[in-house]
Amino acid sequence: MSCFGKVLSFSGRSRSAGTGALVDVDGSHFLLTAAHCVHFRWLESRPIHVRFSPWREPRRHSWRSGRPDDVVALRMAVPRPWVESGDVQHDFALLRADRFDDLAAADLHTGSLPDRVTLVGIENKLLRAERPRWRSARVTPAGAVPMLSVDAALERGASGGPWTVPVPGGAGEVVSVTSIALRSQPGRLFGPVLSIASLRAAAANLHGAEDPAFATLDLAPARIR
Repeated sequence: MSCFGKVLSFSGRSRSAGTGALVDVDGSHFLLTAAHCVHFRWLESRPIHVRFSPWREPRRHSWRSGRPDDVVALRMAVPRPWVESGDVQHDFALLRADRFDDLAAADLHTGSLPDRVTLVGIENKLLRAERPRWRSARVTPAGAVPMLSVDAALERGASGGPWTVPVPGGAGEVVSVTSIALRSQPGRLFGPVLSIASLRAAAANLHGAEDPAFATLDLAPARIR
C-alpha cells in the first residue's frame, strides 16, 4: 500500500482537503502533512476531526460517509510558532492513529539536500475521481527565509503532500511537505525544513511528553457539525 493519501479535516462547517504521507519515527508510524491542512487556527476552541484516506486507485469520495479504509487520527502535534502566528516556516503537523503502524511508511531524509525531489499531491475535486499528480523538481534553499523551494506547481489539494527522494527497495525518504505558493513567484512551491529532532519531539508529545515547542491536541473521533 502506498504511504501517501488524502487528508480530510472537519471543524464544524469548516473543512479542508490536502495530501499527507506516513513517516517512520523510531519504529512508529505517523501522518505527516502541512499544519494548515489540519489545524484551524481561527477555530482552536472547536473540536477537529481528521481522516486519512490511503491512496489505492482513483475513486469518488464522499465528505459525509468517508471510506471503509479511512483511518481516523487520534492526536495531533503542531509547532507552537504555527499555532501562535501561522509562521509558515513551521507549517507541518504530525498525527497519531492506532492503525498507522499497519501501513507502509517512509523515513525522513537526513542526508544532505538532494538536487531533485518528487512531489505528489491528490487534486481536490470532490465530485470526480481522485488522481494523484507527481512532479519531479529541483529543490533549493528558499533564500533569506529558512524554507525549501521547488520549481513546480500542483493543483489545489496538493498542500501537505510529501517531497521525496527514492530509496532502493523502500518507500522513499521525505525531505519536506508542500506548504505555500506565492503570487510573486509563480511556478514555485515552498516547504518547511524538517529535522529528525523536530519529528521526534512531536512524536514524543503524541505519546504523552510535554515539549513546549509543540501544541498537542486530542482529535474528535467523529465529525461534529
